[in-house]
Amino acid sequence: MRLKPVFVFSLLLILLSALTVSQPAHGAESKVEIKIADCKTCAQKARVGVILENVDGVTGTDYDARKEVFVVSFDDKMTNVDSISKALIEGGFHVRGRPTPVK
Repeated sequence: MRLKPVFVFSLLLILLSALTVSQPAHGAESKVEIKIADCKTCAQKARVGVILENVDGVTGTDYDARKEVFVVSFDDKMTNVDSISKALIEGGFHVRGRPTPVK
């Protein structure tokens, strides 16, 4: 039995489309500085880092000891400053003031 070329081509297209994984659209990477009240110990800073890294869309965190702020990088299509602040508050931390955009 011989398969018709149109059938084979259609079957290949179906298989290829089934194997294609769509990637979510990514937004621009944004960065903010967040000051957290009473975050002095290494354990507290580590806990803040874990909270931030568990927020969907956060792509990186760093602590600037000179300024005493956390620098948070995030995909603005996946999360926003309010969601990041909310996660910190729910984790038991107080965000001082409004996070400041980093240019």
